[in-house]
Amino acid sequence: MLEIKTDLLTLKEAAEFASQYINKHVTTSNISYLVNYGRIPKAENSETVLIDKQELIKYYEGYYGSWELDWKTKLGNDLNWALSFEHLKEAETTKHVHRLHPYKGKFIPQLVEYFLDDHIDELKTQAFFKKGDIVLHPVLAKHNLKIKQKQQNTFLGKWYLQPVRSEIDFVFEQIKKVQNSHTKKVLTVILSRTIRSCRATTHADLATLVESVTTTYYCAKHGKICKSLFSIVSWWERYCKDTIQRFAEFSKLRTNTFQYCLHGNSQTFHELVQKKKIKGIFSSPPYVGLIDYHEQHAYAYDLFGFERKDEQEIGSMSKKQSKQSQQDYVKGIANALNNCKRFLANDYDIFLIASDKYNLYQKIAEIAGMQIVNHYKRPVLNRIEKDKGAYSEIIFHLKNM
Repeated sequence: MLEIKTDLLTLKEAAEFASQYINKHVTTSNISYLVNYGRIPKAENSETVLIDKQELIKYYEGYYGSWELDWKTKLGNDLNWALSFEHLKEAETTKHVHRLHPYKGKFIPQLVEYFLDDHIDELKTQAFFKKGDIVLHPVLAKHNLKIKQKQQNTFLGKWYLQPVRSEIDFVFEQIKKVQNSHTKKVLTVILSRTIRSCRATTHADLATLVESVTTTYYCAKHGKICKSLFSIVSWWERYCKDTIQRFAEFSKLRTNTFQYCLHGNSQTFHELVQKKKIKGIFSSPPYVGLIDYHEQHAYAYDLFGFERKDEQEIGSMSKKQSKQSQQDYVKGIANALNNCKRFLANDYDIFLIASDKYNLYQKIAEIAGMQIVNHYKRPVLNRIEKDKGAYSEIIFHLKNM
């Protein structure tokens, strides 16, 4: 039993106390985050960061004690809180994926495990306020730094500041000179991760890319002044170390089990599945008019010259949420399911994660000749968008009629 005799805790002591108090591993970084973003105050008149134990207790009691009740009040008592996985850290919710690139929608592996087990056998600048406006430190003018690129008709031209773009191009040219093909692929992945984190947008708009940002701004996500990035160096160094670490961890965990990645869409299944029937599918299809997935990775299409296939994307945001878009969505998802049926075993199970605000999935199931045998309302706790309100999605369980 951890015994804290003082009410003022260091970051380490606060992490140890919080871990025991909520029965979940809490790191010093977690506590530092709470302090930096104003979730809990730090003790005054102290040269080092000290935290009042009572403030920590107050935070966790308010955060964990009322969260489930509050969300069920807003979303309904049929909310399946077990599917929130609130007790897990990100390292655990990404344990089955390389995490070299973040993935949209928080489709975590624990969802699959749950149903399998239970239901089926930055250059640093300073900012200051002047007459109510947020402006950049005069260092930019002093060194005559160019911010915007002259050509902004491409993704790389619009969403990256000139200093960042120059570094991206330089690194890419160096990677081209690498002779070892495996090393070149790893460096390419690291560069792709890096430039994704260096887009000139606000932290609250990472998912939608509303407007490019070239100055400091008040961050709705972090509740403080944040700034645009003028260099990729810090992210490049971070991702180099992180990628190597992940490869090392993966080499230790890797087993001899057979796994096969089929590259393509649901209408072009590989010949392998024509010989072996598929027993189950667990997928999170696009939602109607919510995200342009091609645009989410446009930096890679631009830099590496990958072929875009926007016309094959179902429910993209550019198609909006009109009645016609909804009808096209129903047809697209139903066609994908019908194509899958050719490769499914007779007693198949399909789980689809969807935000079915327009009640389209009953019609989709009918067109696909399937029946929805159950559905589960899942709370989504961790979202990258600025909207942190109560939000849920539905997991539909479909079987053969």
